[in-house]
Amino acid sequence: DEWNKAVDECIVNAKKLIEEYNKKCKEQGVKQLLLRVKNIGQPGETICQLAKDLSAKHVVMGSRGCGTIRRTLLGSVSDYCVHHSSVPVTVIPPTKKRQEK
Repeated sequence: DEWNKAVDECIVNAKKLIEEYNKKCKEQGVKQLLLRVKNIGQPGETICQLAKDLSAKHVVMGSRGCGTIRRTLLGSVSDYCVHHSSVPVTVIPPTKKRQEK
């Protein structure tokens, strides 16, 4: 069915992105831990708890750039992490191309 095909395509693309990211980190001598976690609660809470449990030194995450009103109404995972994480959090804004989608 179409839905399963779309999900499979997203998984393949995500794995390629992870491989590329890991390669770049290794080339630069950056130690990193990339986890894929099934949602076991609220995403922001889960990320903050994992960072604490794994003694992370830093969390880097992306932002979808949804805007103030939507963030106020629906909440934002990155906003939650910035305000609740026990370690520094860097939020990478979307590119102009990504914002236009």
